[in-house]
Amino acid sequence: MRVKDLMQTDVVTLDAADSLDLANDVMQLGRIRHMPVVTKGRLVGILSQRDLFRAACSSVLHFRPAAEREWLAKISLHEVMTRPVFTVGPRRWSRRRSRSWSTSASAACRSSRVTR
Repeated sequence: MRVKDLMQTDVVTLDAADSLDLANDVMQLGRIRHMPVVTKGRLVGILSQRDLFRAACSSVLHFRPAAEREWLAKISLHEVMTRPVFTVGPRRWSRRRSRSWSTSASAACRSSRVTR
């Protein structure tokens, strides 16, 4: 099976200059665990729920929801996103039979069909 058969082509992305409160809202509302991060339409990183958890000290500091949003609004994505991002082209063969998000998202971004 080729990567193009597994990948999503309509991918929601965030800009590297966006703040974590926006990313948190989008990821929670869309039930998204990983999001491509772009700058000028080019893939520059991946933001995962784990990245958000590491940045949000709310559980340690016992923030209320409003205080947590205020804290997250001060942090931009480029400070916490995972990079570098390794991509694979859509015509490559997949080694796995199950869907791999990192492969499908990276391939979708590389295929120039990234939308925001």
